[in-house]
Amino acid sequence: MFAAGDVVWRKYLVVCSLLVLVVGACFGCGDDESIRIGLSAPLSGRYSDLGIQGQKGAELAVDAVNARGGVAGRTLELEVLNDSGTVEGALDADRTLMDHDVVAVVGHYLSAQSLAAVEKFADKPLVFVSPTTSTPLLSRQKDNFFRVMPSNEEWAAALAGFVAKKMDRPSVLMVVDGDNRGYTSTFCNAFSNRYAQLGGEASSEIQFYSHSAGWQQAVVERVAQEKPGALLVAASAMDTASVAGRLRQNGYKLPILITPWAYTKGLVRAGGSAVEGVISSMSYDENSRMPEFVAFKDAFRRRFEAKPHFAAAFSYDAIMALADALERTAGKPAGLARELARVRDLPGSMGPFSINDAGDVHRAYFIVTVKDGELHTLSRVTGE
Repeated sequence: MFAAGDVVWRKYLVVCSLLVLVVGACFGCGDDESIRIGLSAPLSGRYSDLGIQGQKGAELAVDAVNARGGVAGRTLELEVLNDSGTVEGALDADRTLMDHDVVAVVGHYLSAQSLAAVEKFADKPLVFVSPTTSTPLLSRQKDNFFRVMPSNEEWAAALAGFVAKKMDRPSVLMVVDGDNRGYTSTFCNAFSNRYAQLGGEASSEIQFYSHSAGWQQAVVERVAQEKPGALLVAASAMDTASVAGRLRQNGYKLPILITPWAYTKGLVRAGGSAVEGVISSMSYDENSRMPEFVAFKDAFRRRFEAKPHFAAAFSYDAIMALADALERTAGKPAGLARELARVRDLPGSMGPFSINDAGDVHRAYFIVTVKDGELHTLSRVTGE
């Protein structure tokens, strides 16, 4: 039995303990909550090689940030939605993520999606940080769109320079995916313009839509008619592999140039020997020995038992850019766009990178190929 005084004292202790729990819970409802970041990616369909790798790279970055203490003392939380690689899917994902109060969206992975999202949500405070959108139609604009992949104009010019110098300026037939013209047309236009300046010709073009039957054979027939010295295929990895296979089956051994969009493991898996020797240009060096990339690649392999490609690397960098900017906003969305434009020399998977006032990034770029069934870097080109 307790004395009366003991009972009163114990009741006092219980009340104090409850108050501590309530106060602690209130603090947990405020700044101690996790910071929610959305990721909209094509996790199914023809472009899933980008989205699946992108999700893994983003998850790796979130884990790395949280392991070092998070942002402003709070953990990052990633909410992932499958946008199926379509404009409609992207806009639906964005609406859902906004309803879930994310501070930003990592996305989108296709230029057509990013163009639609920026136009649709221009009046919203939501910030987009794209790992792989490279259309110049979003360059040099102060809006809610940021990216960690350079404009494809730079890569196209670099590829044109390589073809003119190393391949003796063959005539080039361009095969263009009409479903993603915000990317494919701008790449081909930049290539054609630079190639013409260097004395080459790439004025002939055939457009296709991947859902249309027989487009690969139409390309073969056009090649038979025009007899170009090389082909530039501006399409996804699956479509690039498909048309390369059809050309090789018909006995055509002409050089095939491709866009960075297609330069993935999916291209090699789908294309096999048909894509041996294809040439592209991009800001990703599969063979880099930079300490940052070696550390990233090793961490990716340990976590996922697979090799990363550029979508994983740049998704990692997108999260790191957001974490850097959010640290200066105390984890709040207010002021996030301003601070993203102040990202300077941030350590990334391929070395330091910066984002300018227009949300654009500039990096070194590389001439790359497929050699013995592996992605392989031929040379490095330093941007001006």
